[in-house]
Amino acid sequence: MRRKVWMIMGALGIAALAGWSQPVRADEPSDVAAAAAKAANENPAIVRWSSGKFIYRVIEDQRQRGFEEWRMTVHADGSRTLTTWYSVFEDHLETSSVLRVNKNFRPLSLYKTTWVDDQLTSTHAIVTGDTITTTIQVNDDITNGTSTVPERFTMMIGPIAADALHFGMYDKSKGGVQTSNILASVSAGGQKTDIGKATEAKNEDVGLHRIVPATIEWLGEERVEVAAGIFDTDHYRMPGFADMWLSGPDLTLVKYIWHPNQYEYELLEYSSGP
Repeated sequence: MRRKVWMIMGALGIAALAGWSQPVRADEPSDVAAAAAKAANENPAIVRWSSGKFIYRVIEDQRQRGFEEWRMTVHADGSRTLTTWYSVFEDHLETSSVLRVNKNFRPLSLYKTTWVDDQLTSTHAIVTGDTITTTIQVNDDITNGTSTVPERFTMMIGPIAADALHFGMYDKSKGGVQTSNILASVSAGGQKTDIGKATEAKNEDVGLHRIVPATIEWLGEERVEVAAGIFDTDHYRMPGFADMWLSGPDLTLVKYIWHPNQYEYELLEYSSGP
């Protein structure tokens, strides 16, 4: 019996080493995904859902520098839950997060953990009215704080799927160049993190306490082809910083160019329902 158990465990270990995307039961590779999609489609709290993967690259040599997995769930009250996991190789960084926003993309809550080498940072934030309350833990050190936030704002938290939500505040009926309020991180030294560094920061967060004004612009509709397929998108720009191509009512990020560092991000896989 013991020999049989060890044989089974060995087989499972070999399957795991073959790659995270390999099914444990090769004869029924889509059972788990199909069951999850069916459950989501039948849940009255879920209006729709989407999920996918991004690749992070350096434009000049097309070198891969990281990747990201995400899932967006839209609920019956119009609120959205964005769950992400991403890794940046050269920074030895790995982050997971759950961001909740209301039907107008205003943040409701955030939970995020980040590993950089052997340092763990955990961020928990709750927005109530015009107040955000945060708890930041860096290894064993805990910092609590509160701050006032405007009615219209978004959070810069790291994953690129969340960067797309900044444009939920854009009023297309007015058009032109508009200003968005982005709540960015504060470094351990207490200095405001500027927009040009925030998305690549190594997460020395002690609080989401600084509103950074950002200029945003809608450049029109474009059909874009990426590895995940062909999408009808809205092309948005943060002049001097970023161009993003977003699709659908949930602002699904399809393509993203970050100009200061000449980085690009592309949607590799995409699925949605019901």
